[in-house]
Amino acid sequence: MSERNQDGYQTLGWIINQSENGLFLVIAEEPIQQEIVEVYRGGMIGVYDYRRTPGAFSFIDLKAWVDEQENVRTFFIVNFQFAIPGQQDIDRLNFSRDMLTGLGRNLVFFTTPYGDDRLAKGAYDFYSFLKIRITFHEYMADGRKDSAILSLDTEAKEQEAGQQEAALEETDGQREALKEAQKEERKEEDIKHRLQEAYALRKQAEEYSDEADDRESLGLLLKARSIYEEVLGIEHLETTSVYYDLANTYRNMYAYRLAEELCSKALDIRRKILGENHPDIAACYNALSQIYKGQGKYREAEELCQKAILICEAVLGKEHPMTTEYRNNLAVIYDEQGKYAEAGKIKEQVLNIVIKVLGEKHINTAASYGNLAYAYLEQGKYEDAEKLLKKALAIREEILDENHPDVARSYNALATLYEEQQKYTEAEELYRRSIAIYNKAPEKNDTGIADAYNNLAGLYMKQGKYAEAEELYKTAVLVYENLLGEKHPYTATAYSNLAYLYENWDEYGKAEELYRKAFLIAREMLGENHPRAMGIYYNLASLYDRQHEYEKAKEIYKQALPIAEKVLGTNHNLTCAIRNRLEKLCDSRENGS
Repeated sequence: MSERNQDGYQTLGWIINQSENGLFLVIAEEPIQQEIVEVYRGGMIGVYDYRRTPGAFSFIDLKAWVDEQENVRTFFIVNFQFAIPGQQDIDRLNFSRDMLTGLGRNLVFFTTPYGDDRLAKGAYDFYSFLKIRITFHEYMADGRKDSAILSLDTEAKEQEAGQQEAALEETDGQREALKEAQKEERKEEDIKHRLQEAYALRKQAEEYSDEADDRESLGLLLKARSIYEEVLGIEHLETTSVYYDLANTYRNMYAYRLAEELCSKALDIRRKILGENHPDIAACYNALSQIYKGQGKYREAEELCQKAILICEAVLGKEHPMTTEYRNNLAVIYDEQGKYAEAGKIKEQVLNIVIKVLGEKHINTAASYGNLAYAYLEQGKYEDAEKLLKKALAIREEILDENHPDVARSYNALATLYEEQQKYTEAEELYRRSIAIYNKAPEKNDTGIADAYNNLAGLYMKQGKYAEAEELYKTAVLVYENLLGEKHPYTATAYSNLAYLYENWDEYGKAEELYRKAFLIAREMLGENHPRAMGIYYNLASLYDRQHEYEKAKEIYKQALPIAEKVLGTNHNLTCAIRNRLEKLCDSRENGS
């Protein structure tokens, strides 16, 4: 085998002997692909050749072939460039990425450099799931490509070349050159190992992120960033990927300034290298949009999210998963501003695409039903919302385990709808079902149970069952404190909910203490301009109002109104409530009452 390709063969050997599962990509011209197959054919591998078995990529066909070979762990899918002749085929590949990974085998896709270019441009989702990308070089002889597989006399030619090399090394200068070359090889080997270490750190950080352990994830990503910046430099595309991951982690931790700084940095570098119309640019716009949304900067969030959508539609198509994800994000931005009609239109479009692409019985379809149901609920379209929530529940019960958290979430959502319709008996039953499922989980690490406790407590409050509500609100506070810590927006909301109970229970001292605690946390984590912080501040003003401490209440209303008008708009429910109460207080003062 060629010296230039030894690293590639070593990597394939590691995949076959050490790797348990994953997606891998080999870039090689057809003759080299054939050579590799011949080298490994005697081992425990399966080979599927799209030149010998022509046809477009089909996950169902590939899965059937893999399932037939129960004892084989590694599969070579050769001449894959013939399986993706059109954009529809690439789209199918993108949509199949999770299912391919789910097969639990080593799938090594072989394609030519031209095929790799097509994958890089169109198969963005598939690319993102690749564990390793290996390049095999063509052989060169007298400046011409050697298109044949190594001939039988290769060994003799290599021996002759070795003798010639030994003769040349007799001079001191050439020996020194050889040392320098070996030094460079060691340096390249060290760089390769360091980059492999950085990649491993990023994958480990991803696992912690999936488990909502952002602090562990942050530490690993900071180590990876140091390696990438030292080895590749700050303006390398791989380095920008770490900046992007760090930005999302900081956003999850509500460190918005750092998140915005790193995401903007990644965007600037990527734009220089990739231009404007690239999925990575769209990803940065979307991430920045989420950062601004988290701070209540909805105008900026909406503008950036729309930019991301336009790029994805132009480059990936309207039915691509990234495009539908970003459209759904735009709908959530509208939701948070109370623009439920606009949000509903987008969610309807997303649902139609998801059903078309993934089918009716899919987890993402269930999620889309739930998202649209929320928009209908907020518009008072209860019958439509109920139909969709029941569809989502039926899909989840059929596909998932009956004790899966997503099933519990469906019960919780349906219970919220019944509560809104004052069907309290049905709502209580479903809230309790939801809580029962969460309690059966072996690891108590899902905040969904706290949401259910909060909702059931709110239901009891409406029925005047304050003692039962207090117990549930306190339980929810403990869950949030244990899982998220005291300084977290969700914990602040739990404090505010408990304060609201005490306010209605005429325990004003306890209520004020908790409202102030909640507001300070929300202001620190989100900023005082965030709707969540404003909502808690409004509750505190209402408490003062209720106690006839009108000057304190009016001062808060005065501070909150311009912020609410700027962030939420003049017609938002919270803005109108603040304005109306402030006007009444001012009128009563003028009239001397």
